[in-house]
Amino acid sequence: MPDKADLERTGDEGGSAPVSDPILAELKSEVSAILGDLERGIYTSGVDAENTRFCIWEGQSSDGRKHAEDNNDEPPTPFEGACDQRVRLADMLTNEDVMLCVVSALRAQVMVTGVGGEDTGRAGKMTQLLRWIKANELGFDWLKHLIMLAQYVFGDSPAVGFMGVYWRRETALEYRRLTAEELMGLYVQGALELYAGAEAELTEAEYAEQVRRAAEDFQNALLDEEWGEAPLAEILLEYFPHLKRPRARKAIRSLRQDGYTEFPVPYETRNGPEVCAKRLFEDWFVPANTLDFQKARMYFEPEWLSKADVLEKQISEGWSREFVEELIGKEGENDRGKEGVAVFPAYKKLEDGTITERNEADYRGLYQVVRAYFRAANTDGVPGRYYITFHSDINTAAHERRLVDYAHGKYPGHAVQREVLTKYLLDSRGLPELMGPHQDMLKLFVDTYGDNAQLNGVPPIITRGRRTEGELYIAPLVELQSKREGDYKWLQPPPYPATIDKMLSELWRQINQYAGREADDVPPGLVQLHRQFKVLWWLGNLREVDRQLLQLCQQYMPEEKLARITNAAGEPIIRTREEIQGQFDLMLTFDPQDLDPEYLKNVGEIVRDIFLAIDTQKTIETAPVVQSLMWRLSPHLAQSAIVDVDRAQTREMDDELENFIKIAAGVEPPMADDGSQNYRLRLQMYQDLQQRNPMIYDKLTEDSRAILEARIQHLDSMAQQYGENVQIGRQGARKALGEG
Repeated sequence: MPDKADLERTGDEGGSAPVSDPILAELKSEVSAILGDLERGIYTSGVDAENTRFCIWEGQSSDGRKHAEDNNDEPPTPFEGACDQRVRLADMLTNEDVMLCVVSALRAQVMVTGVGGEDTGRAGKMTQLLRWIKANELGFDWLKHLIMLAQYVFGDSPAVGFMGVYWRRETALEYRRLTAEELMGLYVQGALELYAGAEAELTEAEYAEQVRRAAEDFQNALLDEEWGEAPLAEILLEYFPHLKRPRARKAIRSLRQDGYTEFPVPYETRNGPEVCAKRLFEDWFVPANTLDFQKARMYFEPEWLSKADVLEKQISEGWSREFVEELIGKEGENDRGKEGVAVFPAYKKLEDGTITERNEADYRGLYQVVRAYFRAANTDGVPGRYYITFHSDINTAAHERRLVDYAHGKYPGHAVQREVLTKYLLDSRGLPELMGPHQDMLKLFVDTYGDNAQLNGVPPIITRGRRTEGELYIAPLVELQSKREGDYKWLQPPPYPATIDKMLSELWRQINQYAGREADDVPPGLVQLHRQFKVLWWLGNLREVDRQLLQLCQQYMPEEKLARITNAAGEPIIRTREEIQGQFDLMLTFDPQDLDPEYLKNVGEIVRDIFLAIDTQKTIETAPVVQSLMWRLSPHLAQSAIVDVDRAQTREMDDELENFIKIAAGVEPPMADDGSQNYRLRLQMYQDLQQRNPMIYDKLTEDSRAILEARIQHLDSMAQQYGENVQIGRQGARKALGEG
């Protein structure tokens, strides 16, 4: 048995290193410890919460009624066909919170601010970058994983979700016709990219010369018949590890015979950010004693892969051939490898209440691997975050120990709790767990009300003159025998208790008040408090996700993608990665009341009619106010309609200059009096023209001068009406030349 390893100490300078047997054994031991915690109750609470939310119990039928055939052929209680309704209270409350939080995330205003002076000037570009990443790089996946994350946070128990944030590079193979020279050029390019100047005995120039000399030697050996195919194929395998030996030998043969070969060349299919919502104890596993996620000793991410996915990882992530062959089986042999074998098994609840592990047949054609993330300090005491990919039934890791080389220095992602009760990450309850008893009571009332309605609608029949034999069965239209002779009559079932209405009202009051839902008996202030807090907490967590997204873009974003980010005029706003470097703060803001357009209308009127009216010193900058209201009303409309202040002012000045040209020609331009123009800025333009050239108006004709005077009077009047006297009636100057 290998010695116990200390995962929290690397025992070296850090960085990449082979995975020793003790390290691998310790990771497997941690997996066993987590599985033990789950079996001692965590799985049960999670499955119970899921059954509550999705209304799953023993003996259900598809029509929501009780039948003997679904009850082991035993007569159901109280009668055949009695109500067995699915009351989806927990599901309804969960989905309400999911919708609120997802909408708040999609409509939230993003505000990026720089920490230093130079960073401040780049903050606007970072805001545009984040919006572009979500709309274009992530696209629909952003919406889907937001919904999944919210479902896990509000609907699971423990109520904790995880949003992984990664930078993904994926490759595929394409066949190219290459000459020996082109093939060696490909080798030289790949070898130089791998150099990176780290821990190399040779300088980069010396290394490059050595690589080029090796390529030339290979080409010369191809022309030398003394070199056989086998040794040249081995050299080719060394240069291109993804090749199979038969393919390498075929390539040598083709190069010698035809001067070219059909060669499989890896190419990049993806190079960008990825978000992935993960479900606790299904997609990611963490020890039960974890406090803060970013300070967790370790956590695990299992992943089910197809055989093609595994082979792709061998190329893109450098998984060892030995590990891959043990995982999926050796090619050409009847070996299923570890197909369907789960390191972290999934569980389900049987009808009798037993929690059992899903079988391998549920994962036909799939192979599970586990990526372990853990914190460890090197020999200098400097901590880092590392990862290893492995399988519990394989005695070698997929690759060496690797440092998580993200510049932000954190685990790649963020854990979101629904609530914070204690210092422990997993102390968070989901809505199904909390609302389960209330849902059970509602179901009781719904079922008994339905049963009573059935009995009153078609009640049992009392017959006279026959002896009562056997048990008494109560059901619609059942015959109840009586000893007295006479005609039959209907049984009068007891009326449904009137007090149930009061109990139902109280039950709904408790539900609505606890969940912060709008209702006549819930104070509006409490409803707003609940919504504000939910959104505040949710966006505060998403802020950490957005920060990691931006930091990964600063580190890895290809410049050809940055050049695709443009302003409203279609001009690139970022050309190099250098332009997005720096330190930035980020905020997401959303007011749930903004979902009501009438509320936004009232806010706008208050700003216009009260604050702007009393702001005689012009301390309020109106552009940010307009931008904020537009974003809150419709983010998509704001993004397409709002331009920056400088561009807006330039547009106004250019338009008014065109008007002046018309005035000089004796044509009177229209006078807008609806507040759609920046009257003060246009008035300032005429003052600036006269300051630069005091004689500019002297050459105007009498009609043109009259038009100009009327226009200046109009602009001055409008500047006051939409400024100092915003509450006074709006009537500007009349046309100088009259109507018509």
